[in-house]
Amino acid sequence: MKIFDLRAPSYMPGVNNFISPQSAAALTIPASRTEILTLDWNKAEVVRWLSESFRPYETIKDRGFLCLMKTGCPELWVPSLKTAGRDMINAHIESRNRVARLLISYAGRISFSSDTWTSPNHRSYMAILAHLEHEGHPLVLPLDLAEVPFSHTGAALSEVMQRTVLDFGIATKVLTFTGDNATNNDTLCTEWSKRNPEFLGDESRIRCILHTESLAAHIIIKQFDVLPGSSAIDMDDTEKVLRELAEDEDESDNNSEDELADDAEGSFDERAMMSVGERRQHEADVRPMKMVLVKVFYDATQYFSSAAPNLAQVIPAMDLIDEHLNDNIFKPDLHPAIRIVLTMAKWLLNRYYSHTDVTPAYHIAMVLHPCHKLGYFADWNWEPKWIRNARLSVYNEFTTHYLKYVT
Repeated sequence: MKIFDLRAPSYMPGVNNFISPQSAAALTIPASRTEILTLDWNKAEVVRWLSESFRPYETIKDRGFLCLMKTGCPELWVPSLKTAGRDMINAHIESRNRVARLLISYAGRISFSSDTWTSPNHRSYMAILAHLEHEGHPLVLPLDLAEVPFSHTGAALSEVMQRTVLDFGIATKVLTFTGDNATNNDTLCTEWSKRNPEFLGDESRIRCILHTESLAAHIIIKQFDVLPGSSAIDMDDTEKVLRELAEDEDESDNNSEDELADDAEGSFDERAMMSVGERRQHEADVRPMKMVLVKVFYDATQYFSSAAPNLAQVIPAMDLIDEHLNDNIFKPDLHPAIRIVLTMAKWLLNRYYSHTDVTPAYHIAMVLHPCHKLGYFADWNWEPKWIRNARLSVYNEFTTHYLKYVT
């Protein structure tokens, strides 16, 4: 068995490196034909362990870590803190270059998504992901976690997006951008279209279906007074799920279009004027509607939070939710207040649904999906003009960006 000597580092800068490791000097001990423990292998495993386990560099100096590493081999060489940091940077650079080569050679256009948040020390960050199909499977690649210098303004976010696609050499491969319904994303799309002619503003924007559903659910939930932070005592499972939906909305960005239609300006809580008996009767009346909310919005949220959905599921899901809301709006046995609230939720969903008309990617995904195609639009009684536009969107995208790859 060949056990490579890790006691005296034979790692020579310029000769051996992390990206293209070479074998260190070895001590030959006749045992088996297995060769183990190269110096670069040890360095690579330390970097891999630190990155995959989210460990700080200081762990390498930890007494317990060194004890475990050197048990049975007290002279085992462990990289220093500086060496591990340098190797981590080299590994990141090589990984980033590999991702860039993959994206540049990709025969097609790439979709992007992002999310932003502010750290406890008041620094603003933006995460950027690339979405593509690779060898028959959807692939999501994190491109950057960038610090935004001027808070989360749309202009600053567009500058970060453009810089990222330029750094990876894929500025001409932009297909769509997915984000929530916050107003700074509206500005991002407008400003990015000015910086990058491949990005067409609203025509290239995909609105987060989870955020849209959350906004509609929040309009209804707040009428039932299931508020975040309220006591869970005496709450049944349905009410707890509704409160969970409300908390999810509070954690999202609050700068949505027109602040949820001006937060239903002019409305007031009529329950404050009810007696105890009237409130109990009211709770009994609205309980069936709470069950419907859990079934529709909570199940939809769980589905779109999984890894299964794609863009082709957005329009069918919104059609089903809209149909369900529409059926309940005209039920005479429901309380009038419930029907009004459902009408408000339907109005909000339709408002975002209308944005899909200006984004060809929705129609392209539907037409190319083997379970939908153009027949879906006919089944839902789309106008012939809209169906022709959907077909034309597929034709234009193929001839403009994909025909050149056909052999």
